[in-house]
Amino acid sequence: MRKIFLFSVLIFIAAGYSYGQKFYNASLLIDAKAGVGETPFWHPREKKLYWIDVDKKTLNTFDPVSKSENHFSLEKMPGTIVPIDTGGVVVALRDGVYTFNLKTNAFKLLVALEKELPDNWLNDGKCDPAGHFWVGSMGPKYKASLYRINASGQCDKMVDSVTISNGIIWSSDKAKMYYIDSPTLQVRQYDYDNVTGNISKPQVIIKFPERQLR
Repeated sequence: MRKIFLFSVLIFIAAGYSYGQKFYNASLLIDAKAGVGETPFWHPREKKLYWIDVDKKTLNTFDPVSKSENHFSLEKMPGTIVPIDTGGVVVALRDGVYTFNLKTNAFKLLVALEKELPDNWLNDGKCDPAGHFWVGSMGPKYKASLYRINASGQCDKMVDSVTISNGIIWSSDKAKMYYIDSPTLQVRQYDYDNVTGNISKPQVIIKFPERQLR
């Protein structure tokens, strides 16, 4: 059964800050029959939930007050989305990073990535505290990378020799970045400079034994 439990998942994440003192019951909010539901985020201005369905190549929004849903065709396989201050979203599609205007359904290419690697596609990504968009690719072993992109489309490769780029986030004090290359079974920590957007001093802070994932 392919159903999506996005709001319930978000509730459980919030409950995690209670260190096990509170528990919530999950309930179905959107029976989306999604193929692969990914990258949910709450839009604070629009008061809507955004998420993508990778298999269906759609961007989706949900208004919890009106219970209304909207679905936008992305034409190519998406990896992640992030909101733009002035409206719309940045979306990582298979072949590059675009802005997408939900009012006009118009795409604008920011930067094309990895055209020379036809077996690669863009996967997970987020904005850092300074507003740079970080997105990683996935593909054959050690052929993928992690990129940092600014609002003008300037792109810098920050980490190479990756296989499945995933799980990127920053510490609340803006001093550390955490990053996952899934097949390594590791969480890597970097020192992060919020002024320059640069990272340094990578170190493995969590290593999962393979037997725990079976």
